Amino acid sequence: MAALKQVIEFYTRAGCRLCDQALPLVEREARRLGFTVRVRDVDADPDLAREYGLAVPVVVLHDRRLLAGRIAEAEVVAALRAAARSVESAG
Repeated sequence: MAALKQVIEFYTRAGCRLCDQALPLVEREARRLGFTVRVRDVDADPDLAREYGLAVPVVVLHDRRLLAGRIAEAEVVAALRAAARSVESAG
């Protein structure tokens, strides 16, 4: 299942424990499926800080929110596999 190097955005901020727990799960599954993960610090951009506030981590593909908040490994696997299937069928 290849995602053709689509970019998943992972929104985070320094000191976010949920982000620290979720990022390795997202990166591992994304790599397995052929996605690239771009980590975005919401505090580095005032627009992102306004949009996401304290609601991180957030995982986005093509402006579509895939996951947010407390993210379990099974949720990551299911969401990214579904995203990969969607990308493949659109491609």
